[in-house]
Amino acid sequence: MIKIRKATKKDLAAIADIWYKEERLSEKLESFYRLKKNAKKIIINKLKKKINKKDFIIFVAEDKGKIIASFQGWISKPYYLWDYDAIGHVGTVYVERAYRKKGIAKKLLDELIRWFKSKNVDAIDGYFLNKNKIAKKVWHKLGFKDVMVYCIKN
Repeated sequence: MIKIRKATKKDLAAIADIWYKEERLSEKLESFYRLKKNAKKIIINKLKKKINKKDFIIFVAEDKGKIIASFQGWISKPYYLWDYDAIGHVGTVYVERAYRKKGIAKKLLDELIRWFKSKNVDAIDGYFLNKNKIAKKVWHKLGFKDVMVYCIKN
């Protein structure tokens, strides 16, 4: 049975593994995307710094003691011209391949939305690579719509 819960410090290594998989997938999809050699170490250090912050949270899905998915969320002030007090961001979303299409992403997002609402967040955004067609399908299925295009040149 899949259990959805808030992550703890003891989960950081497993979450870092999942985050790294998501980053590697991005690297495969987009030639612009190049990871540093020490990316995994950077991820772990970032997680250690953020895990106890009041405006940051990670929810994980666990199966038989193994973390098989995670969603990160954080709160920030919105674009200064927007009429919102706080905006929630969903990032580093990844579900292990064998567990996809089982509603896990929706369950994780539902938990994250509850957390955002408890923090009086006005709107929620998420992001993914344009070439990640699976992510786009999942985000749309979860009720998100395309609003902005992010362009980059190197």
